[in-house]
Amino acid sequence: MTGREQTILETLTHKVHLIAALQAARAWWSAAPPGVRSAEAALRALADGGWLRRLPVKAEPELPLEAPLFIWRPDEPAPNFGALAHRVRSRWQQPAVQAVVYLATPRAAAALGGVVPSVKPQNVTHDLHVTTLYLRRLMTAPADAGAWVLEDFLAEERTDQVLPDAILRDADGRDRCAVEFAGKYPAERLRRFHADCVARDLPYELW
Repeated sequence: MTGREQTILETLTHKVHLIAALQAARAWWSAAPPGVRSAEAALRALADGGWLRRLPVKAEPELPLEAPLFIWRPDEPAPNFGALAHRVRSRWQQPAVQAVVYLATPRAAAALGGVVPSVKPQNVTHDLHVTTLYLRRLMTAPADAGAWVLEDFLAEERTDQVLPDAILRDADGRDRCAVEFAGKYPAERLRRFHADCVARDLPYELW
């Protein structure tokens, strides 16, 4: 296994639930066709070796996610939840299409001490965008990528509580920022997420 393949497995057992070949190519090869083909070949090889599972899905096309829709910090006012909900829901203009994603197998999780994702068909589009957010940080702010704690690990300490997609947690255990991709959230869901972060005095980014 190459160092790059090891990194992909660590990503899929600790940082994100799933990945598409184009996303892997952008992060570790290039977004040009040869890079995408190389990424697809590497992911298929890991699947053939029992480390990844190849899963055909339907997903809506990827949004650009060039900047957060809203950033909140303690002592700042809340957003207009109705307007924000309209904004996040109106982004979706194209229907779902066939796609292929890869996710970690129990073998990979056991070897690397990570998690086996529970992927639901209705969450695939959301999970792919969370992957985009993580890989963006990996490429532009590696320290933030290292601080990224996936929701699966947060679930152990937040039983029956609001779970952000990820938290940036410093080495001293301090939660610095919550990160949430708002797929097609209604205003009430945005309000609950905001209220939880307010109660925790936790800044957040909403994408």
